[in-house]
Amino acid sequence: MKIKFITDILTEDDGTTYCWARVASSMGVISYIGNASYLLYKSGAIDMVQFATGFGIILAGAGAVIAAKAATQRDTDNQK
Repeated sequence: MKIKFITDILTEDDGTTYCWARVASSMGVISYIGNASYLLYKSGAIDMVQFATGFGIILAGAGAVIAAKAATQRDTDNQK
């Protein structure tokens, strides 16, 4: 069940082809959280304002990339 959920999030509408924008965005979010966790582990302190600002930028960028790819994909599908 969990694997199907993750597969549904990361794939195109056909359910088999992985969407590069979603995969790259997911990797960016995971690595950002991982780096912040490592910083917290090493230093023992984290500035939540800076973390939230950076995380918001990562999520906004991920949303923009996915939206741009979806708009491009729709244009390509309409031309066929």
